[in-house]
Amino acid sequence: MKKLFSHENRMILYNMRNLLESAGIDTVVVNEFAGGGVGDLPAFDTWPELWLRDDAQLEQARSILRGVGGDADTGPWFCRQCHEANGAAFRICWNCGCSYE
Repeated sequence: MKKLFSHENRMILYNMRNLLESAGIDTVVVNEFAGGGVGDLPAFDTWPELWLRDDAQLEQARSILRGVGGDADTGPWFCRQCHEANGAAFRICWNCGCSYE
C-alpha cells in the first residue's frame, strides 16, 4: 500500500477518494478519526490519509490527483482566445472564460 494524499479536511479527502474509485482505483482511508489527538500528537500526524490498495495503480492514481490539483509549476499563461494574462492558479481565463487547455 502507498500513501496518496492527506488533508485536514475529510470532505476534500473523500472527494479525492470518490474520483479515484470512479476510475476503478481501490483506496482506503487511514486516521479518519485521529483529529482528537491534536495536542498530544503533531497536527499533521492526525490528518486523514488516503492510501492506495494496489501498488500497480500508483501512476494512474497520481495522474488523476495531479489533474485535480492543477500544475502549480506552470506559471502564468495567456488566453488563446482573448490573449489576457492569467495567473498560474487559474485554469479558466478570468476575462473571457476560455479554458486553459
